Amino acid sequence: MIKTKLEEAKGRKAIVSGRIEDLKGTTLVEASATFVQPRYAKLLHSDRLRKAMGEPPAKDEPLLLADGQELNPKQKHP
Repeated sequence: MIKTKLEEAKGRKAIVSGRIEDLKGTTLVEASATFVQPRYAKLLHSDRLRKAMGEPPAKDEPLLLADGQELNPKQKHP
């Protein structure tokens, strides 16, 4: 059985702990870790970055071919 616990969350830091137990409740391994969100993380949610990473566009955004031609030229886009 895997058990995890959020020990502390403060600002950009989170401290978590966990352990793996057998079915009798005997602890086989324990671990803890500190996770720190990078300061630039808020920049990772930009539309430009999503496009650069190849994520599909939003449903209301036209999908363009590599040469710039639209897939559905009959559809009008603002």
